[in-house]
Amino acid sequence: MRPLEIAILIVGSRGDVQPIVAIARHMQRKYNHRIRVATHVDFRNLVIEGGLDFYPLGGDPKILVQCHVHIAEYLNVPFHLISAIPWTPTSEILHPCLRIKGLDNKMTYKLVDVFMWLSSGSLLNKLRKDQLKLDPLPLLSSFIDSNVSATYTWNWGENVDVTGFCFLDQAHDFKPPLGLLSWLESGQPPIHIGFGSLDPERTTEIIIEALKLTGQRGIISKGWAGLGGESTEFPDHIYVLDEIPHDWLFPRCSGVINHGGVGTVAASLRAGCPTAVVHACSDQELWGEIVHSNGAGPAPIHISQISLQTMVQSILYLIKPEVYFQVKERAIQLSEWLQQESAIEAAVRSIHKHLDKSFKTNDYSLQNNPSMLGVGQTLARKINQL
Repeated sequence: MRPLEIAILIVGSRGDVQPIVAIARHMQRKYNHRIRVATHVDFRNLVIEGGLDFYPLGGDPKILVQCHVHIAEYLNVPFHLISAIPWTPTSEILHPCLRIKGLDNKMTYKLVDVFMWLSSGSLLNKLRKDQLKLDPLPLLSSFIDSNVSATYTWNWGENVDVTGFCFLDQAHDFKPPLGLLSWLESGQPPIHIGFGSLDPERTTEIIIEALKLTGQRGIISKGWAGLGGESTEFPDHIYVLDEIPHDWLFPRCSGVINHGGVGTVAASLRAGCPTAVVHACSDQELWGEIVHSNGAGPAPIHISQISLQTMVQSILYLIKPEVYFQVKERAIQLSEWLQQESAIEAAVRSIHKHLDKSFKTNDYSLQNNPSMLGVGQTLARKINQL
């Protein structure tokens, strides 16, 4: 395919941004596309260090996520949506954002469409009519049409491709703080702990006490929740840090307790770490359940259930001899699967294929030519196949 000028809009956390940056870097370096990434200012350096153009993203992320496809239609350019969770109806699983057991799996996707339409449909039609001069969408239109070409896990038909999780490798160029290196070398591999919290100060106290009771060393990741607070004094068996490349840190850990974001779960399993999930929303719970059902960690718990007892139980599940070797073996199996994938190249081939279709038909309307790429889904598929 000839070199193109491509704009990529990324909304979310580091786990959402990193895999897309990995795809963008590959597209630019191997295929000479010029890529501009529009995302949050916190990730400016991540984008620029990859040799990509950066544009700061402003406005309400929720509105931006829903508007970009309509703006692409207005500009008459091809549109490709990259997602780590399924939006196209499937009988395989419940919609990750409406995980009510007992409902028909496919029906949950329709219900999510209805909820999204009721909350944003009139706003989007106003945008299309008043600002973009496009025809309004019909009442209760699907936000992701079933004919959208996609890259997902399960077999949705000819419009759907499968890649795998796209990792941004940062360990090679990372220079860790000397204090962290010294601490890691001073004892047994630690458990990495980082997840959201309704009460960061109380949660930090629980983590410290749980590590003490279980006799474990721990690394606490501050994250957006601010775990660890502003204090600089912690027991010797605990190290508190800000952002750090997971592909450098996790191989040096004995286990990982995280929020269940698909990027963090994938990085933990790729490192062969037993993994526990403390989730805040339903798509995070999905990944936690997949990990647990395949023996690589305990059942996920909600952040509202965090207590000294549940934290101790999660840590013990990852380390106690009677289950550790089984859990570690499963994590290593999943690591081997993930490391065999050529997901980035598969993702780029998928993008090129759908863009080529768009150029041949010269039709970029929302109804006829949007496309969709899911970069996290092979993780779920392959775990389910083991």
